Amino acid sequence: MKVGDEGCYSWHGSGLVIGPELIQIKYVLIQLFDSNCLHAQNATIRVSFVRSLFTKDMNLQDIGLFRVVLIGLVAGLVLGGCKDNATSEAPAAKVAPLGRMAVPVCLNEACGVVDETGKIIKQFTRDSVALYSTQFDSYFLVENGAWAMYGLDGAVLRRLEEGASVNELTPGLFAEVSEDKSRSVLFDAKGKDVFPEPFEELDYGGRHEFIVYQRNGLYGIINAKGEMVTPAQFDELSSNNIDLARQGGAVAAAKGKKPWVVLIDQKIARQVPFTTLDRASDGYIHAEVLKENDQRQGLLDLQGNIALAPTNALIGHPSPAGMVFFKKNLNSSTCGFMDLHGKVLIPAQFSGCSEFGAKSGAASTDAGYGLIDHTGKWLVPPHWITVNVPDNLWRGDLSARSMLIAHGGDVINGYTHAILDLDQGKVLFENQGYTELEVLDRDHIVFSREAESLLNPAIEDVEDKRIAVGLMDPAGKVLIPAKQYFRYQFDASRQFIVAFADRGLMGLHARDGRELVPAKWPILKILPGKNAVVGFDTADERDYFGFYAPNNVKALYRADGQEIFSVRKKPDSNQEELVGPGNRVIWPAAAKPVAL
Repeated sequence: MKVGDEGCYSWHGSGLVIGPELIQIKYVLIQLFDSNCLHAQNATIRVSFVRSLFTKDMNLQDIGLFRVVLIGLVAGLVLGGCKDNATSEAPAAKVAPLGRMAVPVCLNEACGVVDETGKIIKQFTRDSVALYSTQFDSYFLVENGAWAMYGLDGAVLRRLEEGASVNELTPGLFAEVSEDKSRSVLFDAKGKDVFPEPFEELDYGGRHEFIVYQRNGLYGIINAKGEMVTPAQFDELSSNNIDLARQGGAVAAAKGKKPWVVLIDQKIARQVPFTTLDRASDGYIHAEVLKENDQRQGLLDLQGNIALAPTNALIGHPSPAGMVFFKKNLNSSTCGFMDLHGKVLIPAQFSGCSEFGAKSGAASTDAGYGLIDHTGKWLVPPHWITVNVPDNLWRGDLSARSMLIAHGGDVINGYTHAILDLDQGKVLFENQGYTELEVLDRDHIVFSREAESLLNPAIEDVEDKRIAVGLMDPAGKVLIPAKQYFRYQFDASRQFIVAFADRGLMGLHARDGRELVPAKWPILKILPGKNAVVGFDTADERDYFGFYAPNNVKALYRADGQEIFSVRKKPDSNQEELVGPGNRVIWPAAAKPVAL
């Protein structure tokens, strides 16, 4: 069995590339590329008054809880009445307190553990190695040459075998891998075995959304709850680096040469004629047969049943209107629209076809793209050069599937941009001077008006220059000005907007555009269940064992942006210090307490 690089699209199977390998080094890999974590390199709450209420030398060691509550109360009063000079903001919503957390932090070559208030619960020592779970519900320490798992109350939940490694597969489910890698045991967040018998191999699937196991040389699936989805019956299983949400929760598999599909949530496995799964939308999965001299397309429903058998026609993705575009074959010059069972609704008569919404679809002639109704009649005459689906659609976010970005004009007269609302059959923002338009969802439009508004004007290579873009609502009200970000994306919970800045930094905003966390860290991990946001700095290469280690944890915030603690450089020193509210030094040396 070969081991592939992390990031390669891979299959589990004899003689085929799998990956990445269960880590031999002894630490818990934090899942920063899971559905709740976004990497900035791929892609206003004001608390200054509150902080000014406390002096720099203030010590919260003895009255920490009281002060944290006090800060929250004062912040609520101040923020509730805070108004921007340019716009009026609604009072900030009441924010729940942080959930209980154990956060290992390493700095100055020492590691310790702090809780959600910034209180040290495991003292910093230079000989300790501490690692954490993705939800910060537990942590791991090396003791007497073996890993020990601790709970939030400091109790030992599990002691691993000497020489064994540990890997978190999905949030709260871990693999203990023997030193010779011949045996893997699945255990839960309480340190208890999930199944009585060990496995030959355990690996994560998707973006740490399910688990692939091996027994007797065959593969099966366990869901994120630790429940068996399929027995070990597959020779091959598509798993790593797939976008499970984009595929409708489905995974491609094979028994011998026969393709299968596994619906994880439904715990269904069926033999199907398709070898590859594409994007799912509106209850159907676009699937393909990709073999030598055999390239056909069709549709599956979310029970794994065949809705549209493989056909030589080139077909699009299902829409809310129950329509897909088609070409009779790959070489056809015209396209039309049909229903999800192959019945032609609009004959092939257009030179180009795109998505269809509740009221309209996009199609083109020699004059360009326009909007048509369900009979093929033009609602908006063709005049745009191209239309594109929103970027988020390719990442499995279907909230913008009925919105298209249209481009028109020419070099001499200037290019124009517009948004096509297929559900309403309307055109938005046309001829309003926007140089960039993109869609996050129906309520959030990405825009730029100035092509020369560059984030990095000093860079000479034109291809590396990035345009600053802002965020507005469908009425054109600016939510985030086009000043410091070049891309936006919702987090997995869709409660927050992640904003990507230059220099590989990431900021966090509320859905109404308010800044929560400034662009200070390359990675932000959002934990809605904990009401927390964790900042990481992957530029720090002083990892003990690998790419993700606790010395990359740099800050903890409440979901409303209140900073609980952060790591900062000491003035005129290469040393770091862990600092809490009011500039209180948590470690390495707490400041002396002062009177209120």
